[in-house]
Amino acid sequence: MASREPRPLTSAEARRRRGALARRSGRRAEAWAALWLMAKGYRILGFRLRTRLGEIDLLAQKGRALAVVEVKQRATVEAALEAVSAEQRDRLRQAAQAVAASRPRLKDLAIRLDLIALAPGRLPAHRPTGPTPGAAREAVSAMTAVPDTSSPSIRQQAEACLSAAGAGAPDAPFPLLEAAIACALHEDPDRDPQGVRDLAQAGAERLAERLKRESPEEALAETLSGDLRLTGDLFTYEDPANADIIAVAQRRKGLPVALGILYLHVARTCGLTLAGVDFPGHFLLRIETREGPMALDPFSEGRVVLPSELTRRALHAGLTPNVADRLDILMAPVSDRAVLIRLQNNIFARAAAVGDYPRAERSALRRALLDPGDHRPWLDVAAAREGQGALAGALEALGRASALDQGAALAARAQRERVRLQLN
Repeated sequence: MASREPRPLTSAEARRRRGALARRSGRRAEAWAALWLMAKGYRILGFRLRTRLGEIDLLAQKGRALAVVEVKQRATVEAALEAVSAEQRDRLRQAAQAVAASRPRLKDLAIRLDLIALAPGRLPAHRPTGPTPGAAREAVSAMTAVPDTSSPSIRQQAEACLSAAGAGAPDAPFPLLEAAIACALHEDPDRDPQGVRDLAQAGAERLAERLKRESPEEALAETLSGDLRLTGDLFTYEDPANADIIAVAQRRKGLPVALGILYLHVARTCGLTLAGVDFPGHFLLRIETREGPMALDPFSEGRVVLPSELTRRALHAGLTPNVADRLDILMAPVSDRAVLIRLQNNIFARAAAVGDYPRAERSALRRALLDPGDHRPWLDVAAAREGQGALAGALEALGRASALDQGAALAARAQRERVRLQLN
């Protein structure tokens, strides 16, 4: 039976398809811009805010400044920087004033118009004021090119964003949710991450309502597990989707640390003090309450874990009794960067165990970008490349490990010599 030729699109269908592609491209550009700002210490207050004067791409705050961020994506940085007219700038400032007036805690901030310019082959250019011809030339000369002369792929853009997040100071705000989204797109670029943000925003709105009548720990658990239906994946625990924040938002189930990222973002949006806990064998959350700190298990619908159970879990994980009783140590909060690195470690271990070395290499590379001073991710990159037979690439990664930490030089040197013998 002869195959049927596909029906040509009507003009209306072609317009709708072009519109859908443009919206998808715009959302991705806004995601990269948000991550870039968060890596520089900004707090993102909203995406694509609609007002009677038009739409605001991003609303961000840093200190006493309220930044109305316009995101422009063009073929060149010059074109992107000069794409906003004076009339558009005035309209955006008026829109920001309207938004600030509707939110009492923002009304006293100084409103500023920022532009994020994106172009193929370049990292984002951030201009705190409206563009001028001279500013465009200065931005181009100051830009660092992505190490690829062709247009960068989504994966390359994700690497640039993770590198920006990893370069932040240890005490600077870390863009946990956006960095987790960048990790997911680095793994599988052909997806739209907006569902993650929509889910997080819905969770924050619902949690704010619950906090008016419920305790923090109850409100958080009921919001994330009850209203958003997030839970641990008991039946297909080893599924790689459980460690991917975009897939977790779609499936509403995942690993403890992946679920924990959503808990952390939603809780902090509503002003709760929540932190990750690098508990042995099972990621937990620590919430500060009037009664003191409590442990929550995001895998088990956010339920409170009692101290006696924490001790049992620690003993089961192989800790000695004198350590298992030290809850002050076991429940010590960790940084958001450490939370995301733990997720990437999990991905690496599972991928390496089943011989999926390309996936193992990608996860190890993400760890290297998130913590550029640590030599250990490069040892894992080398092992994954060796597993793929890419021995020259493995040697390059081992060289990076040795350069970062002379204390690891002996192990790296032995591993490098073994790879070199295979090359010879």
